[in-house]
Amino acid sequence: MKRVLLPLLFLLLWTGSASAAETKPQRIVSLTLGTDEILLSLVPSKRILAVTAYALDPNISNVPELAKTIPNAMREASVEVIVALQPDLILAASYTSPDVLTQLKEIGMPILILAHFSSIEGIKTNIRALGQAVHENEGAEALIAQMEKRLRAVEKAIASSPDRPGLLSYDLDGWTAGRDTTFDEIVRHAGGRNLAAEAGLKGHPKISLEKVVALDPEILILNQWHLDKTDRNDRLLSHPALQSVSALKKGQVFEIPGKELTAVSHFIVKGVEEMARKLHPARFTEISLTP
Repeated sequence: MKRVLLPLLFLLLWTGSASAAETKPQRIVSLTLGTDEILLSLVPSKRILAVTAYALDPNISNVPELAKTIPNAMREASVEVIVALQPDLILAASYTSPDVLTQLKEIGMPILILAHFSSIEGIKTNIRALGQAVHENEGAEALIAQMEKRLRAVEKAIASSPDRPGLLSYDLDGWTAGRDTTFDEIVRHAGGRNLAAEAGLKGHPKISLEKVVALDPEILILNQWHLDKTDRNDRLLSHPALQSVSALKKGQVFEIPGKELTAVSHFIVKGVEEMARKLHPARFTEISLTP
């Protein structure tokens, strides 16, 4: 079914001439970190003109070394800069600035706008669409096959575990992650229960410390946004209101790199693997997952 529907999906998201879509792009510009990560895993750097500056940051990017091989890194999507590069394909997302997308469409620039980010199946759809746009269908399918292989390994490892611990993502500013987020998708594939989703929360809302106490997670997951040590998580964990939470009393508080928890590319699988190790450590003592 997916292979039948993909051409239709591609036409819905593609703007540009039919002849441009049929020609193998050689001057590609990527406007989001998610498309950076997929593109750099599929296409030789000589065919890529620009990625985002985020791709260079090892704190948030899964491809910083590959990104260093690209001649241009943009901090923001500027129509003037993009047009000056004369790309034959622009990769964007539904959350890219609407003004920028409108202007690029109006002047006839060839754009692929991806729109599925909150689930692993959606990410697979994006990989296929991007692979088709850059004429790397086989590479895209190989990327997806590797994702599925690694996910099966996690599923097999946790299959016999009776535990599905309840956990919560939280940070010093009060943000959590509910339904329709990559965090929720990661938790479910890693064999856990996202208490924010079970409480009916959607997206990335803020919740109070009192709400955290009421949900009483068995495990608390903190985003590790910086590779160097920061005191943000330490300050959160020292708050008196949290001392009665089961996760703190049992020492079940874990930091996971933010770039894994929020990845909207094939690197989301790294988040699943890391989360599964935290939730079911006994199941992975003799199992080596793909790094």
